[in-house]
Amino acid sequence: MLRKTIQLLPFEYKHLENQIDAGLFRKVIIGMSDIPGYVGFSYNGEILKKFDDKKGRLCKLAGIKVLDIKTKKYLHYTIYVSTGTITGYSIIGADKYTIDVNSVDVTEFRKEYFINPDYQKIESSLTYKEKETVNPASIYELILNNKTYFHLKDLEDGDFIGMDYEKNIYEIRHDPFDISPMNCTLLDVFK
Repeated sequence: MLRKTIQLLPFEYKHLENQIDAGLFRKVIIGMSDIPGYVGFSYNGEILKKFDDKKGRLCKLAGIKVLDIKTKKYLHYTIYVSTGTITGYSIIGADKYTIDVNSVDVTEFRKEYFINPDYQKIESSLTYKEKETVNPASIYELILNNKTYFHLKDLEDGDFIGMDYEKNIYEIRHDPFDISPMNCTLLDVFK
């Protein structure tokens, strides 16, 4: 059903079908989300590396419908994508269903990005070029030593590059704990 749906979407989503064909998914995970009707996946790590896009935003492919053979009603079907990779899907409208995989309706298809409230706190201070460079999904707020920082980019072992409200850039290490100012701009961080 997932493959059939992606085949009906515009060509820009072809990479999602390639993930299925490459054997990205190891197993199905049910009941591990607060999203109603959500089915997630675990991944083959080596294959995930080929498709993971650190700049890819968290979004859902919504407005899709599938026919339940039992009730003859269309159910809402949504595909979830994070960092360019399918994370799962949800079907809502019935607790138990049998889907007619040839009934996928994408006439009301739309892509919706998730809003990150932490990113919204700094968005207005960013230039157009900075907004194009930063991945809103990777931004989150931390308070360290009574000062607010925003995570920008992971380094290794839990260390990261962060920014304050004044757009000063810092290397933040956890072991030993250290916050070191960096002499660079936000754009320099992502070069």
